[in-house]
Amino acid sequence: MSTLAATNLKHESSASNNIVLTSGGDVGIGTSSPGALLQLNKGSGAADFRLSVAGTLYGNIYASSSDMTINSVTAIPLTFGTNNTERMRVDSSGNVGIGTSSPSSWSTLAALGSNSTGFAGITAINSNANVGIGGIQFASDTTYTKAAIGLLRSDPNGKGSLVFYNDSNSDAANWSTGDEKMRIDSSGNFMVGTTSSTVAGKNAKVTAYQTASSPSITSYNNTTANTNQIIFVNPNGEVGTINTSGTTTSYNSSSDYRLKHDVQPMAAGLSTVAALKPVTYKWNADNSPGEGFIAHELQAIIPQAVSGEKDAVNDDGSIKPQGVDYSKVVVHLVAAIQELKTDFDAYKAAHP
Repeated sequence: MSTLAATNLKHESSASNNIVLTSGGDVGIGTSSPGALLQLNKGSGAADFRLSVAGTLYGNIYASSSDMTINSVTAIPLTFGTNNTERMRVDSSGNVGIGTSSPSSWSTLAALGSNSTGFAGITAINSNANVGIGGIQFASDTTYTKAAIGLLRSDPNGKGSLVFYNDSNSDAANWSTGDEKMRIDSSGNFMVGTTSSTVAGKNAKVTAYQTASSPSITSYNNTTANTNQIIFVNPNGEVGTINTSGTTTSYNSSSDYRLKHDVQPMAAGLSTVAALKPVTYKWNADNSPGEGFIAHELQAIIPQAVSGEKDAVNDDGSIKPQGVDYSKVVVHLVAAIQELKTDFDAYKAAHP
């Protein structure tokens, strides 16, 4: 029967309150004191809210002490929307789509931004106040995550590096920050196998750490021509290349006539070569023999063949060595040989 109390309207069966409408407008089913606009209470069992059309059950909301489930019970998708428009769905095969009504796999995401300059996608946040990782982890099974991509914060404002982790071991453990394999820092420097863009005192945009058995950079082109190329450019355009074809490697510096002006024949080739001081030596590192020039001595004669300055040091006090580009010496050798030939031809003409 129904009773009208001072505060609540109740529908009772036996001695229990089955339906209660409180004076505040809350409805309780299975409870006399609902804490929300509608509360279902099955006592010690599970609460189940079912949706049906023309006698056919299409979905339910199910709650027990172990889980909470929103479910479509027939082969129809479960969709979620805002502003009367679908935003996400789980289809009958378990595929998940965000921003698409036709997900092709369980992981299909098509998150659409509001305009061409807005961000569209997934945002991963780490609320750590200083150093922390916010990103995506990848699992090889249901137990262990073995790889990750994330932002490694370096200050409280969120500045940091984009890092790539891949577990080095096949043990029963998750990846760790010690499994970092690659990073792009906030200055745009790209590093593989190292977390620092500074090696031997030099800062580089691309840094690849190598061991004795592993090359730092491998260029591979699987074509019939078997040609690989590395191109070096600056704001003025291409300045050099390294090319391979078959088993041959060539090193090229830009020398197109259209890139030059005020072209003059080289003079004093013989006197320049005569001033050079070729030497033999042994390297401090391993006592192995070598031959060539001492950089600062060559710099005094052919400065364009030498990089760096004598006795320069890095910020940490370590040696900042000079380098020699021996290809820059060749043109002087050619000029010297031409001078010798001119003198020799003149001598032969005078002494037939």
